[in-house]
Amino acid sequence: MSTVHLHLLLNHIPVVGSLLIVVLFAAAFLLKETVSTKFALAFTAGIAVVAVIVYFTGGAAEDAVENLAGVSERAISNHEEAAELTTIAIGIFGVLSALALLIVRSRRAPRWLALAGLIGGVAVSGLMAW
Repeated sequence: MSTVHLHLLLNHIPVVGSLLIVVLFAAAFLLKETVSTKFALAFTAGIAVVAVIVYFTGGAAEDAVENLAGVSERAISNHEEAAELTTIAIGIFGVLSALALLIVRSRRAPRWLALAGLIGGVAVSGLMAW
């Protein structure tokens, strides 16, 4: 399997995952459950790892499609710029989620943490949609 295949195999996981992040943090906030918040934090960190892998395999995918009919340099450039910003955002969100998970691992997660995750999830989902 090449990096092109890896990119194509994984590229929708962060997109769909960002929507699931919103659902998980919303449920954690509404249910007021520490377990749900911790799961949402761990899930966010995992999706961020996949997003970084997708971003770094994008160059090989670009090389594979840049000379195909109907593929413009401008479209690739726009896609790459959007991917860069979104990867940075979800990467930061993922690191913050992992740190929060480490801090609250043996304690009750505060309710505001689920709300903060929900806000971050909505922001990342918006970038993914863009």
